[in-house]
Amino acid sequence: ERMTESLCAILACEGHVVSGALNAREAIQLLDRTDFDVVVTDLRLPGPSGLEILKEAHKSDPELPVIILTAYASVEAAVSAIGEGAYDFLMKPIDNGDLSLTIQRALERRRLHQATRKLVDDLRASNDVLARRVVATYCAGPRLSGQDPAVGDEEELLRLRGQRSEAIAQLARELLHLGWLRRLCH
Repeated sequence: ERMTESLCAILACEGHVVSGALNAREAIQLLDRTDFDVVVTDLRLPGPSGLEILKEAHKSDPELPVIILTAYASVEAAVSAIGEGAYDFLMKPIDNGDLSLTIQRALERRRLHQATRKLVDDLRASNDVLARRVVATYCAGPRLSGQDPAVGDEEELLRLRGQRSEAIAQLARELLHLGWLRRLCH
């Protein structure tokens, strides 16, 4: 209890918004109802262990950094924690500077993961819009000329578009390779 209160006070003084739990069950309940950027837990707790908190945290957010503290360090425990996805494994007594630095690095890593995920999602959405536009342009040719694209396969669609620009044909080949041409033309 004293350790939890001390860590909460130190982290709050550093500007973090902090929630403390005195046992694993409380911590798991907090994880269920609150979004966190970092979790700091002891390995040995009353009831379930810090590894259970790690597993619960990663059920809803696999990228959530979980820092595990322990006074009972062993190579096996550290390997197990890191293998389960812990961000770091720190020995007690905890140096406040080391903990602060570890938390800052974990927060930065989380921000980078979130930014990367957003960029990838945005890129996928943009690519999907572009693919639909290209395919719509590509597939409109047979309808306009009276030819039915449903009669032939994708290679036939490519042959029918021979009069189109090479750039569109190449893009259509790439979309064919990705399996999008069949889905979007028919």
